[in-house]
Amino acid sequence: MKNIYLPVDHVDDFACYSVYNNDTIRAYYTMPEVNSSSNYKDFYINSHYLEKEGIQNFNSYNQYLPACIPKENITNNYYYRNDFASSLFIFTIFAIFGIMIPIKIFVRLFRRFDF
Repeated sequence: MKNIYLPVDHVDDFACYSVYNNDTIRAYYTMPEVNSSSNYKDFYINSHYLEKEGIQNFNSYNQYLPACIPKENITNNYYYRNDFASSLFIFTIFAIFGIMIPIKIFVRLFRRFDF
């Protein structure tokens, strides 16, 4: 796991990034500590990077603190998106139907007239 794309403006906006489950990266605004609460934002990396915010409480020593991912592994460069290939495919389809087909219709429509 070298580069993980997250749709953040600056990677330093969050104090800690951790893997919450296989589809979710949880970003904490403050470093999680025992007997404290921390605001977080969940990024659903397999669901087109939907986001959800919340607060998590760390009340006792029995509850594990999250292991933070090094910030060098987090990027906001969109080339590292999981869905980059499918986004390019959809853009290509829209370009064909939005540009090429209207141009072909326009050319066929005005080909009959001599200017």
